[in-house]
Amino acid sequence: MNVKILILYSEFMPYNLSAIQKLQEISKAVIYIISWDKNNLTDYKVYSNNPSIIFQKRSNYNTRELLEFSNFLNPDVIFVSGWMDKGYLIVCKKLKKQGKEIICGLDNPWNGSFRQKISVLLKFLFFKQYFSKFFVAGLPQFIFAYKMGYNFDEIKTGLYTADTQLFNSIYERKNSTNKTTKQSILFVGRFNKVKNIELLIKVFLEIIEIDEFKNTTLTLIGNGPLKSEFPNHTNLLIYDFLSQIEIANIAKNATFFCLPSIHEPWGVVIHEMASLGLPLLLSRNCAAGDQFLIDGFNGFIFDTHSKMDLKDKIIKLLKLDNEEKKIMGENSKLLSKQNSPEIWANKFLNLANLK
Repeated sequence: MNVKILILYSEFMPYNLSAIQKLQEISKAVIYIISWDKNNLTDYKVYSNNPSIIFQKRSNYNTRELLEFSNFLNPDVIFVSGWMDKGYLIVCKKLKKQGKEIICGLDNPWNGSFRQKISVLLKFLFFKQYFSKFFVAGLPQFIFAYKMGYNFDEIKTGLYTADTQLFNSIYERKNSTNKTTKQSILFVGRFNKVKNIELLIKVFLEIIEIDEFKNTTLTLIGNGPLKSEFPNHTNLLIYDFLSQIEIANIAKNATFFCLPSIHEPWGVVIHEMASLGLPLLLSRNCAAGDQFLIDGFNGFIFDTHSKMDLKDKIIKLLKLDNEEKKIMGENSKLLSKQNSPEIWANKFLNLANLK
């Protein structure tokens, strides 16, 4: 009899699918996924042609129907993306009482805020009644889960992984052809305040006033409320939301990737761009930088709110010779191997006691 896994997710993304497909391939489980389909941040439409991966819309279920479905399904393990959906929590509480393994995803880093300290104080009144274990993004999230009373063997890091197979294939392709000599900075993400994209554009426009860098371009891929405020400039290239393969094919010609976020709990795009072999320029607030960026080895870290530091680091990267850029890119590639859909799937199966 096949193992049954129920996944209760918020907004499902393309990189999630690559991990789930690998999970199904390794476990041979039947995987049911209920995910949000209203007011999402992107236009991504979830789909799989694997008959053992079944997607359903969250809007099709009220709380009673969620409970009925989960009882009928009787899954071996439940994976929930967080505690933001009250209906999901009710399902988790009921199934945990039945002795089911409930794994919760966590990308909130421990920052010692008053709210987090209250959460820790209330851990036995809240988290323990819903979740058995935590699958967390990185070390700061591991600390949060540990402080909530979970043991080391009840927590695993590596919640998010890029579709490394896709980005690896583009990496191989770009290294078998001659790369353009034109310099290009790349940003991929939401066009909103928290991404600090206005600072990036402002600094970029100053840099291209320097004769040495006048032909450098800044490519922005994404969508969001700030798009209408972007200046109209020939060196500024703007793309709407794209598929991962489209992003990878544009990104392969970039000189380096920049994510200047004010707040970035993780940032899967950092793993994606490292897998593509790009040098990285990240703000100190990008949590995934702890895993995929070593300052001076495969890029640089800059002070999030310092215009001068961002400008200096961009110029520093642009001034690297081709061999130095190549080495940094290869170092990014090396660091990217710390996670993959296959690693993710095996960690999940170990955490769920299915292996």
